[in-house]
Amino acid sequence: MTGDLMSSFIKRRLDYASSDQALLLDQMPESALPFLYLFYIDEITLAWFATGIVIFIVSELVLSRILYRMGIRRRPY
Repeated sequence: MTGDLMSSFIKRRLDYASSDQALLLDQMPESALPFLYLFYIDEITLAWFATGIVIFIVSELVLSRILYRMGIRRRPY
């Protein structure tokens, strides 16, 4: 939730509309904060930190488009 709030705050400052897509800005805080916590408490390495973020971003983008094509989402992002 904190990551989503951060990205929404930054999007408002950059004059994006609430429904506009900001590639990576929409996904980075949401994926980075949980992995940053795990990295901080020494549960994962830097390589797993980076890999986890990439996997989250790619799967979110792919899943969003699949759900859009199925008619579950109104926008493909």
